[in-house]
Amino acid sequence: MKHPFFMRVLLLSAASVFLLGSLSLVSMDDGGLADTVPTDNVWDISDRTFKKARANQLKLDIIESIIPTESTIDGIYSKLNVNQLKLDIIESIIPTESTIDGIYSKLNVNQSKLDVIESIIPTESTVDSICSKIDVLDSKIDLIDVDCPCAATPIASPITITASGSYCLSKNITGVITIDADNVTIDLNRYAVVDGSNGIVINNNHADILIMNGTVGGGSSATQIGISVGSGCARTALKDLNVIDCELVAVDFGGINSAPIKSVNIDRCCIESSGMGLQMDNVQGGRVSQCSMSFNITGFYVDDTEKLIVEDCCSFANERAGFELRTSSNNHFENCKAIKNGETGSDNAFGFIATSGSCNTFVCCIAEDTSTNSISSSKMAAGFAFTGTEKRSVFVGCTSKRTQAVATGGSSQAKSFGVYLEAGTTQKCVVQDNLISGTTGDAGGVGCEADGSVHLIMRNIGYENDTNFGTSITNVHTGGLGVDSKALDNLSFPPL
Repeated sequence: MKHPFFMRVLLLSAASVFLLGSLSLVSMDDGGLADTVPTDNVWDISDRTFKKARANQLKLDIIESIIPTESTIDGIYSKLNVNQLKLDIIESIIPTESTIDGIYSKLNVNQSKLDVIESIIPTESTVDSICSKIDVLDSKIDLIDVDCPCAATPIASPITITASGSYCLSKNITGVITIDADNVTIDLNRYAVVDGSNGIVINNNHADILIMNGTVGGGSSATQIGISVGSGCARTALKDLNVIDCELVAVDFGGINSAPIKSVNIDRCCIESSGMGLQMDNVQGGRVSQCSMSFNITGFYVDDTEKLIVEDCCSFANERAGFELRTSSNNHFENCKAIKNGETGSDNAFGFIATSGSCNTFVCCIAEDTSTNSISSSKMAAGFAFTGTEKRSVFVGCTSKRTQAVATGGSSQAKSFGVYLEAGTTQKCVVQDNLISGTTGDAGGVGCEADGSVHLIMRNIGYENDTNFGTSITNVHTGGLGVDSKALDNLSFPPL
């Protein structure tokens, strides 16, 4: 082991003292002769010198234990290098002065935005003021709820309404509701009016009545008329109703010549299992949309009525007719369907029939599976028919399918027609662009029968009928679509 310089000097001095201490000391006299120093003194000196050397050695050992070795120093240097690397990494993470300045700049911008937001957000006192105003408004609303003239009046028993307003059922009603006032709304609230001689009666000469959202009829005892609208009424509306099981008429608009009913509006009503379904007498103007009439004697019966628009309605499985008009004019039926009418009856059966009226139009309507069981030669089944003195009325773009006169258990003498225009009485009607098929019967079925000299029978297609076109219809082309198109061309196809 190498020692520092000052340690080497210290060790040399200690060694010299030790050697000197081990020699006999000699003293010189005046004559230059040497005298020997007493040995006791010499050993005494040597002993002290040794003790000092020993003490110095101990100090040296202590110093050496304190001073690090070369390997220790190398370890320290290694740790210093590692720490220096860590310091470099820390310095790379700590942002520079310019970065800190940028952060302070963004903080200042955000602080300004925060100041703006704080200026917008209401203070606690402002919120308290708003809450106070809301409390005042709530108290006023509570007063309105108590005394509101628009709040519906509940009905829990049979009643005669004599004041305008809104009414609603709070439960099923057994008996009659009578309306004897203008401007009345009754919300049936999904309840029913049952078991009265009539269901709901609107007395004569009242206006602006709305009945909606529930059922009339269908109780344990017979209701004669489900909804009855008196003569002279105006602007009557029925919406989202079921009217069922009425002995005479489900819905009856009973106008008279001197006091017709004006402006009827009927939407989404289901009328079934009654004598007559929807019946209108002396009605002027109205609209019937998306209604169904089924299992009645006649689904929709119109008499002395004008200017009705009937759209998207279906009349199904009625005993006599799906849609029947008598002495009515300027009515329009579009996209309506008459399905399986007459099947259970032994009388005449019609999908659509208009008698002794004028200017009625049937557009894109369908009559399907119209039939009669009658064995009488005076009876008939017809998908579409104009009879009596009907004039200037139109069937256009309609379809007649499977019209039959076939008696159960015997031979029927009744006639069957897809489209029938009564000869000799009807005048100037138009049958155009219709598709007529499947007309059959025990006595033979005719697709289209009309007097072509007084009507316009044009561009109709007949196929799979016993006879496609009657003999009185001129200008009928047989074969395919390759024939020349002419003003009165009708196409007749043989059975497939």
